[in-house]
Amino acid sequence: ALACVAPDRSRAGVGCYQLDDPLSPPAELRITGLDPDGIYTIDATDLSDEGRSLGTATAAALADGAVAGRPDEATTARVIEITRVAAPVSTVTTRPLSTAFIAGR
Repeated sequence: ALACVAPDRSRAGVGCYQLDDPLSPPAELRITGLDPDGIYTIDATDLSDEGRSLGTATAAALADGAVAGRPDEATTARVIEITRVAAPVSTVTTRPLSTAFIAGR
């Protein structure tokens, strides 16, 4: 597998491949270098099928192996896109609670 993390730590891309029939469970990928306070969506596309969402995870979970890397079938590849969906708490702009409910936001 090969992973690249954006300089601002908001996104990462991972490429994996499987040459032979899988004989063991897929290895867990450990994606490091993401924003430690971020929450990320994980989307995967195998060359043998359409893309699908693998859910969301924190940067800590991704660094601890939350994503299985290799495709389930032989002779195929997988591209995994990891995108931050929640900014770190320190950069979130907040409003008074009553205003948020009245405005419906």
